[in-house]
Amino acid sequence: MKKLTIALVALMVMSLGASAFAAELTVGATVDNSIEWNETDRWAGSNSVEVDLGLAGEDSNLSAHLGLKNTDEDTPFGLGQLEIDKAWIENQGAFWNGGPSLTTRLGSLDVKHSDLVATVKNNGASVDGLEIGDATIGGFMAWNNAMDAGVNVDYDFDLGNAKTTLVRSTAKDELAYAVEGQVAPSDSMTIDAMYAGTTVGEDRSGIYQVEADLAASENTTISVGYRDLMDGVYGSFAPEYYNETKDGDNRTDIIGVAQGLGKEKADQNAGYNVGIETVQGDFTMSADYDNPRHEAKLGVNTELAGYKLGAETKFDEEDATFEYAQTKLTAEKDFALTGVDVNGKYTATMPKGGPVGHKLEAEAEVNAIEQLQGLGINGAVEFTNTDDVTWETGVEYTAPNGIELGAGYHSVDGANFNAGIKVEF
Repeated sequence: MKKLTIALVALMVMSLGASAFAAELTVGATVDNSIEWNETDRWAGSNSVEVDLGLAGEDSNLSAHLGLKNTDEDTPFGLGQLEIDKAWIENQGAFWNGGPSLTTRLGSLDVKHSDLVATVKNNGASVDGLEIGDATIGGFMAWNNAMDAGVNVDYDFDLGNAKTTLVRSTAKDELAYAVEGQVAPSDSMTIDAMYAGTTVGEDRSGIYQVEADLAASENTTISVGYRDLMDGVYGSFAPEYYNETKDGDNRTDIIGVAQGLGKEKADQNAGYNVGIETVQGDFTMSADYDNPRHEAKLGVNTELAGYKLGAETKFDEEDATFEYAQTKLTAEKDFALTGVDVNGKYTATMPKGGPVGHKLEAEAEVNAIEQLQGLGINGAVEFTNTDDVTWETGVEYTAPNGIELGAGYHSVDGANFNAGIKVEF
């Protein structure tokens, strides 16, 4: 409660400041609460609250900002742990008469110069927007145990864009750097490349990746790539301000994906890939090969009579045998009944040496019931030719008041229920 009190006092002070100095107060917030129940884990809840406050003078380019966030996400529908998460002052203006207008920020930073070496959320100071010719320059200083600093140069030219980022971390005695860019030497070719490295004392590390797409014809694209991410896999490339991104529990950044292959496949992060995709009539066909991941893929997709059809086969090329690994076939169709929109899908998975897996899925949006417009119903059945069968069904509904409700039953995990609401303003 003490942290909540501090946050509310801060809001009150900013509100008084707005009226006293003829400034404009802006408030934005997201409140996301949910509660779930299932037969295995029983009750569970989550609570996410974020509030952003801004105070800007009517005749000034100076503004102040305050961010509040709930830190007790496991307590649904509670605000007891709301506390100040970030605070900063921002200015749009020149440092000298007749100079260029720059964005200057003091306090909690939001530097996004490079995902590889310079994504900074620490407290400090940043200046961005200095334009010299076709180049835009920005820099920052951050207080992270010791003084860290970085500079970024973003350059646009006729054939593409390139940016260079340099960061000095005093506490780690680290120099991190990255060069990233895209160039289109012709209308039919695009090349993306990046190189990043660190120097810590006498130890050096680096990663790089190059990818190119070539439009061989109007309907055919060829892609090639080469990578060496080994230093990131073994942890020697680990800059202080590297940006880790996640989708749920899985990392989606380039080093996170590489490390996710596991130690037994670590050497697969240095190699090349080639691919081709072509559209011939109603058919989209593709082929990809990766070495040393020893994986080849062949795929085709089309739509016939309202059915979306797809087929993909993966081969294992290890020892040059191209042993068959797995084929997946899909068929999907949307159709409408009276007051009901239905999507049906069938997937067959045929792994090498194993039983064929079958999955039938259906989703429907029911609008026939006036009081329950948009009611969603879904179901799925999975089985193999060994007669192992699992099934599940569920309903989802968003009420006019914004509350989202859901319930379902799984043949193995049992029943489940969830409710939640998300408000943004």
